[in-house]
Amino acid sequence: MIPCAIVLLAALSSACSERDPRPGDPDVVPGTPVPVEQQILRVGVGADRYLTELPSRPDLGKYPLNAGVFDTLVRMDERFQLEPMLAERWTYDRSTNTYRFMLRREVRFHDGVELTADDVKYTFDLIISSYPHNYEELGTESVRVADRYTVEVTPTNTNLRLVEQIAHPIWGINRQGSNPLKPVGTGPFRFSDYEKNTRFIVQRFDAYWAPTRLARARMLTFWFVSDQQARVLAAQGGQLDLVSDVPPPSVPVLERPDSPVQIIRSDIGSFDALNFNIHGREPFTFGSDPAVREAVGLAIDRTTVVQTAWGTTAEPSTTWIPPAVLGEHASRITAPAFSPDGARRVLDSAGWRVGPDGIRQKNGRRLSLAYSVTFPPSEHRTAPELIQRHLKEVGIETRIELMSDAGVSGARRRGGEYDIVHLTGSQNEPYPCFLPDLQYYSKSMAAPTRWTAPGGATDRAIEACRGAADIAEARRHSADAIHQLVDVEHILIPIAGLRRIWAAGRKVRGFVAHPSDTNQRWEAVHLVR
Repeated sequence: MIPCAIVLLAALSSACSERDPRPGDPDVVPGTPVPVEQQILRVGVGADRYLTELPSRPDLGKYPLNAGVFDTLVRMDERFQLEPMLAERWTYDRSTNTYRFMLRREVRFHDGVELTADDVKYTFDLIISSYPHNYEELGTESVRVADRYTVEVTPTNTNLRLVEQIAHPIWGINRQGSNPLKPVGTGPFRFSDYEKNTRFIVQRFDAYWAPTRLARARMLTFWFVSDQQARVLAAQGGQLDLVSDVPPPSVPVLERPDSPVQIIRSDIGSFDALNFNIHGREPFTFGSDPAVREAVGLAIDRTTVVQTAWGTTAEPSTTWIPPAVLGEHASRITAPAFSPDGARRVLDSAGWRVGPDGIRQKNGRRLSLAYSVTFPPSEHRTAPELIQRHLKEVGIETRIELMSDAGVSGARRRGGEYDIVHLTGSQNEPYPCFLPDLQYYSKSMAAPTRWTAPGGATDRAIEACRGAADIAEARRHSADAIHQLVDVEHILIPIAGLRRIWAAGRKVRGFVAHPSDTNQRWEAVHLVR
């Protein structure tokens, strides 16, 4: 690890040393912005997860790293609220199930061409062809150009939440006919260069349509650095101006008055949780037993797990949706209270008897769960080992398997090769049912849902959420869906609500950490003297 970190520091230093202003300049007033030609920021992020192997998918610059190259029709702000972007306004005709989006005039792509409804249709059609089983319920005939600045979108089934769903950055508008591997958008930054697994560079777009949101930085270089500690070292050494996902143990040290960096926290927008496979094939069938699921929830001391694994960067959670999204309905979800004795009673009643080695058995079968930890395992910190110990105390054995990469992790989930999966979910849209709809709707064509979706009341709550007349009603139905998953079925076991933790140099200003990393904005960030 250390040699890699040293190489990284040297590379960053040599790549960006020309940016630094001369020290000791008598005309420099501390705290004033540096000249625009020196507004070059270096941002350290995690591993490169762009799917460039699938060129038909226009992900580059959008997802999972949103580099400010694209604008969506609408966006989600830092409070999970919906804001207009490229669409000035929209209407919905219930009789035809059709949305009409009226575009802003005189918006230019980075190549100078004006944005029109043809570009919106091109982008939506490209995404729909890449995600034919999208949960937005959009088909190949769903998008139609009404006129130069008006596009009509008709879902294949009633979906009153579409506007909230297309706030996800993946729906950022591409220039018609452009190469997704050399992205052309309308965002505050234009694409400059991409070196896979190394860096992604953008430059300020001076003709951006919103003058009040004109980027203050001239250039952003995103360095892909998978090692969290290497990113922190680079920030402390001044080779990086901003770094994402600071390891929780580093936070207290970095918050000291003499630290060369500042810590910037987001509100809670991501969640760490356990998810049961309830429809598994042998040998992954333990999750079909409601008693096992309930006992696992009772046996875990969330407070201890969160304090030990994440410290002050997370909070124990009872839900899978930010309380700010659920509003007054957040209290609908209670989650099992920590009770090892309660877990033992549930298992005893279900016929799971303690064996000679302390692990329970039933009908000659040991209660030994395949415990899959999704990629990257570092997101979950030490939580899996702590949970393993808690479960062993009530007679449940777990065999932890850390997923080595995203491909293996995804394949295991799609194939149902686990009893419990430890995963992280983020609220990337203002749609209140985003996560339950995406992962627990039994009629979804997404492969992982076949192992986790209970159907019944959960499906009805999700469908009611899609058809809700307003956002308040949608929040209520989202709370109903999570209540079924957490409190009734015990399929989902929330562990922690997570904040995004960034470290920034002392001369960085204007950065606001978004609760959803895929919705991070970069226009306001800049350097001062």
